[in-house]
Amino acid sequence: MSAPVSTNGGTRRRLEHVDAMRPVKQFAVIGTHAMQFFAPGAATVFWKSGLIFTRFSRDAFLFVSACMLAYSYRHATRVVLGSYAWRRFMSVGMPYLVWTLIYWVWTACHPIHGLPLYALHTDELTWSSLVGFVRWGYFHLYFLLILMQFYVLFPAVLWVIRRFPALRIHLLWSSLVIQVLLDLANRGHWWGFHLSFIVETRLVISYPFYLIAGVIVALNFEEFHAWVIRYARPIIAITVLAFIAASATNFVHFNSTYTTYLAIGRNPFGALAIPYDMGGVLCVYLLGVYLVDSRRHWRTRRLVASGSDNAYGIYLSQMLFIPLTYRFIEPTHGHHYFPVAIGLVLVILLTYLGGFIFTGLIARTPLAKIVAGRTRASWRSLIPRSTPESAHGQLGNGPFDKASA
Repeated sequence: MSAPVSTNGGTRRRLEHVDAMRPVKQFAVIGTHAMQFFAPGAATVFWKSGLIFTRFSRDAFLFVSACMLAYSYRHATRVVLGSYAWRRFMSVGMPYLVWTLIYWVWTACHPIHGLPLYALHTDELTWSSLVGFVRWGYFHLYFLLILMQFYVLFPAVLWVIRRFPALRIHLLWSSLVIQVLLDLANRGHWWGFHLSFIVETRLVISYPFYLIAGVIVALNFEEFHAWVIRYARPIIAITVLAFIAASATNFVHFNSTYTTYLAIGRNPFGALAIPYDMGGVLCVYLLGVYLVDSRRHWRTRRLVASGSDNAYGIYLSQMLFIPLTYRFIEPTHGHHYFPVAIGLVLVILLTYLGGFIFTGLIARTPLAKIVAGRTRASWRSLIPRSTPESAHGQLGNGPFDKASA
């Protein structure tokens, strides 16, 4: 494992490690959604294991978002609510509304033979469907609904953690216990009713451990970094074992109780998913440390920086490109153009590339902030150059950006 980047350069250099997590994690996000689109309802162990392998990206998204936001406020004496609310709205609220409108129209487009591949059915563009999209979040956009809930709670959470520093570890473990108990209560109908999956996935109370952990890590970032580097090999080994254990739950089905509470393929909130999910976050952080090390070639570091800059836009636009790329490898007369595994890899790669190019271009237009979620960049910066600045990229106003606080 490479040595950590010096922190003498200040906050921005330290955050390069976290920035580098974004493009890596985005591949996992696309992988999850591509598998759900590619094989909806698939019950094989292969598909379930694949979803377990990539599903940590959801928790990593929330962990990193909380971490970056808290890090930007760790030296601030207070949170100025007016400017804080406006920045949060522009970084998440505005892109959410814009992309909800885009997907509202996109879902009314149906495949046709020949160009232009899709035909718009205007009769499906109803106000009730638009309200439903805004309320629940189209497909993957519900991540932003969770972030908006967290942003409302963040000033209070930050105050409590700062006011009672001795209780940080207790608060972290308490959030873990609460998260597990809430899941068990919902699965077991302990409170007399059951939250549907769509409601559970969109409530901030379903993810307290990852959000609280992100805030605490940000306020103790140097200690966290040193700890992860020191125990890199054990972390990787434990993560591999945790993945094997989580995947193994889908091989055995003792009874309905076991299936409900333990089989991770059926319950992404299950307690057995947490060790692998957190291990996955730490392993991606370690990969980020490696990628931004000064010993890497400038092109590698510039590519990582570009991936970080465009990660938010790739996330927002991915469900435009997954259906488009899938159309070229979907079954025809009972056969695939490519074997299923190769087809899935192609969907992931082409979706990422499509989102990368789309975001890179949009980011250099007046629509940069509301569509790509980042500050407008110059056309000159589109071509990588071997300058010190080019290795760091230009972070935008997405939910990971410390500058947007």
